[in-house]
Amino acid sequence: MIYSPFRYHSGAALSEGLEMLGRIPVLALIAALAATLVGVVPAQATPPDVTAITSSKATIYPRIGTTKRPASTTITVVSNTDDVTSLEVRNTATDTTVQTFDLASSDTVVWNGRDTGGNLVAAGSYTLIAFNGTDAATVTGSVNVSLQRLVRKTYTVQALPTKAYWKYVGKCSTLRKPSRRGWAGSYGYYANTKCRTQTWNASSVITVHAVRVPAAERYVDARIDTYGGAAKGQAGSRGGIEYWDNPKETWTAFRFAGSKVAWHNGYTRGATPLVDKDRYISWRYFTAYKSQYDVAKFRVVVHYDVLSAS
Repeated sequence: MIYSPFRYHSGAALSEGLEMLGRIPVLALIAALAATLVGVVPAQATPPDVTAITSSKATIYPRIGTTKRPASTTITVVSNTDDVTSLEVRNTATDTTVQTFDLASSDTVVWNGRDTGGNLVAAGSYTLIAFNGTDAATVTGSVNVSLQRLVRKTYTVQALPTKAYWKYVGKCSTLRKPSRRGWAGSYGYYANTKCRTQTWNASSVITVHAVRVPAAERYVDARIDTYGGAAKGQAGSRGGIEYWDNPKETWTAFRFAGSKVAWHNGYTRGATPLVDKDRYISWRYFTAYKSQYDVAKFRVVVHYDVLSAS
């Protein structure tokens, strides 16, 4: 019970005195308590005035690291004040911090998808949070991490000369099907069987071929081989092979095929310019200037990379 010094009130009824007994001392006590508490209320925390946290890449691929799939990202904190001291990278799903960067001297950092121990983080979304000591900014950023990797594969396919999609035979020459050796699906490229004119247009025999290769994340290299040899009675005759370079729109990687009946490997070249937008790789085979050559088949070998989740 709270006691009041006002036991009686002059000229007032007893009930009025009792009312004063309960009112005046309580109000005074509340005022005293309020005055005491005002001095100990802490100042309200102020988070950093961050307006944006940007990531140069929406998704990073720490196991790949190509131009198309970068291994790291540049993170920039944009703030109206200079009180930002650190940046935390948190796994969005688990809300655990995997990496912390000191921003005392720079507002930009590079993150490579690894935690503070240098280990790859789990695949998923990550939240970027800026701090000015212990207080976090209300504006955050994000970046995704993919743990896909590239797996190297080899594609090998054979093609018959008679499956050519374009042919040219000079007026002095012959394209014989099959070749004199009688191989099924073969061509005999016989220059100057009809006349002796030694010009490219008059003597050349040319076929152009193409095969479609598998879809790939990246084409690495390609080689096209020829199985054949000099026509019978034409020892020393050779043929030539070239690949089509799509960006340059020209034939490239010229190489002779020897006169011995055997596999004759073409040059190995970077496959990116050789594979067109529809995934075809093209080449031409030819003879000219009295050379006569039998071709049984071609072999296309392409190395390429595909994405794998593991």
